[in-house]
Amino acid sequence: EFMANISHELKTPLTVISSQVEMLQCMGDEIDREYYYNSIVEEVSKMSDMIGNMLNLTVIEHHMDTMQMGKVNLSEMMQYLMLKYDALFRQSQIKCNFHIEPECYVMGNRVFLEQAVGNFVMNAFNHTLQGSLVEVSLTRKQGDVYIEVYNEGEPIPEEDLDKIWRSFYMKGDNGIAQEEERSMHAGLGLYIVRSIVGLHHGECGAVNVDNGVEFWMKLPGKI
Repeated sequence: EFMANISHELKTPLTVISSQVEMLQCMGDEIDREYYYNSIVEEVSKMSDMIGNMLNLTVIEHHMDTMQMGKVNLSEMMQYLMLKYDALFRQSQIKCNFHIEPECYVMGNRVFLEQAVGNFVMNAFNHTLQGSLVEVSLTRKQGDVYIEVYNEGEPIPEEDLDKIWRSFYMKGDNGIAQEEERSMHAGLGLYIVRSIVGLHHGECGAVNVDNGVEFWMKLPGKI
């Protein structure tokens, strides 16, 4: 199923590029060449994102049994991510607040955990309009560590809350999973989060809250 989905995702941009190149060859100066050039570059960029995300997923699943674990200072990691994404949010005029509780440690792999939280943050960024709010928090609750990412915006249809974690799943504008015009990045980002959190014996989920959506992950805090 996974290979079938990959083939489908790669076939669409290749078909678009092929048809546009043919148009450029046949129509010459009779068409808007600049438009077609830009469109081809956009499709190539999409394919590059697809391949990058597939490689990330392959690495994660390949190292599932051999992943090196150690004591990770999540508080320090979250401070690093706050600085990493600051310019992106400022440039897009999206307000992003970080609330980081000190001295939060877990047993895990720093690289994979950073990717999982980064995917949460980018997912929030991609679903937040200019002038709206994103909040990221790190807290300890009853011995476990929680990372929560809230974004102000439209809620997720209740019937989709469990489906968004599937590989290659993305809801359409009407809340229905669509076979065409899907994005590999959107289709794998949350699936990668779930895979990484699962490797760390944790849990993750999403819930609609007032004026937005909150994604969360829970990791065992005992070391």
